Amino acid sequence: MPFLFISIRLHIFYTYLSVLQISIGIHIFILSFLLFNMTRPAKCKVLVCLVLTCILFQSFYLISKDEDVYTFVYPSYFGSTIQKKDTLKKSVVQLGRFLFYDKRLSGNNTVSCASCHQQKFAFTDPKALSEGVNGATTRNSISLTNLMWHGMYFWDGRSKTLEEQALIPIQNKIEMDQDLDSLLVELNRIPLYKKLFAKAYVDKKITKEHIATAIAQFEKTIVSSGSRFDQFLSGDKEVLTEEEKKGYVLFTTIPDARTGKRGAGCSLCHSSNLLHEQNIRNNGLDSTFKDQGVGDISKNHDDIGKFKVPSLRNIAVTAPYMHDGRFQTLEAVLNHYSHGIKMSPSVSSFLPYMSNMEEGKSLQLDPTEIKSIIAFLNSLTDKSLLNKKEYSNPFD
Repeated sequence: MPFLFISIRLHIFYTYLSVLQISIGIHIFILSFLLFNMTRPAKCKVLVCLVLTCILFQSFYLISKDEDVYTFVYPSYFGSTIQKKDTLKKSVVQLGRFLFYDKRLSGNNTVSCASCHQQKFAFTDPKALSEGVNGATTRNSISLTNLMWHGMYFWDGRSKTLEEQALIPIQNKIEMDQDLDSLLVELNRIPLYKKLFAKAYVDKKITKEHIATAIAQFEKTIVSSGSRFDQFLSGDKEVLTEEEKKGYVLFTTIPDARTGKRGAGCSLCHSSNLLHEQNIRNNGLDSTFKDQGVGDISKNHDDIGKFKVPSLRNIAVTAPYMHDGRFQTLEAVLNHYSHGIKMSPSVSSFLPYMSNMEEGKSLQLDPTEIKSIIAFLNSLTDKSLLNKKEYSNPFD
């Protein structure tokens, strides 16, 4: 009975206390037991066994706990993450990868998350509007790379965390049209998932919350930092060609027609080394709006026509462009900013007045400048991302 009591107490400690508390608790217990038994030599063998058991039990616990911690690696020049990274677990990430690629998450078992976010296209879709189980979606699929540095998700920014975002496409009537209760029943019938959920979560249950957490954790691990531009940021100043460097200068320079300083000012919105912004903007695509963007969510008139600013990393492989996929090429995108800005009440205030020409109403870039900027944008492609095994389909 004393050993049963000790076992129960240790189980309670290991289940509910922190690692530090566990360590302190075990050593206090051992010390107390030693002092209590100092005058009882006949019990030395039992004492030694108990001490060794406690030490080994603690060691195995700490080792197994550390083995399941996912080490999140990224370059220092990315800066601090917005989403939490200290809770990532290998077992949860592994489960999320299976769920991300599994078409059984859709109502008719034909569409997975990866159907609209394909790895070879930097987790986007080459179609202007992706095909869901009930037809075309209403927006272009946005890239899923470097999501730990984002504070809003979807083109309209409606979700602030990936855990909140994860279940929305699954339930969307056009995209995946899956009833979550039916999904739980289906997953509980699949031995693979019973095993994976049991490994990932203490309660071993298949729940909506666990599904959301697992998909979110997998998506958090998709880091893109292997482009030639990353080598440039890491100190290799010769890795970019002269034309790419010229494009980078134009990208980061705000034009001033009065002084003759030419630029494109792209970094006003696509800022930092991640080349995105935690903001919503109207970039002058339309004067009237079929899709009101953030305005549909906020119901604020000033938000009509505004959308989340996406990252430009891997932009060369993520065509077509904009929230509705209207532009097929990077040249078409730059032509829009060069001379295609349309006015509306919510358009970003600097766009109509940022120009390389005095009294110009748009950038007015020349063809050689557009070519140089596109050359720079091509340097943002992380080729290793496009076929990295840890992000690939585990069913293949």
